[in-house]
Amino acid sequence: MTSETKNNFIFAISIGVIAALVSWLLLGETSPFAEYFLFNPALPNRWAVFHFPIYLALMFLNPPSYLEAVINYSLIFIQWTIIGFILKWLLSSLIKIISRMRS
Repeated sequence: MTSETKNNFIFAISIGVIAALVSWLLLGETSPFAEYFLFNPALPNRWAVFHFPIYLALMFLNPPSYLEAVINYSLIFIQWTIIGFILKWLLSSLIKIISRMRS
């Protein structure tokens, strides 16, 4: 595994973990902020819009209730890891183009 590939992998995994953590903080019933966001739902509602495909998939998969949260956060992690890979690839490409223009 090359250094660049390893960096891309670490960046994407980090984005996935951070997004899953933010999702739990904003949307989770056991979150320390759950009571606050119960009366101030604007931010959690905006964050949930990004997860519409996941909620749609959960609706069709119809998992058992005890697995629903695990599957939900796993899909959130996978979605944001893919977004992290794409974002890192775009940033790397942009940096390479700018460095070529300067030299």
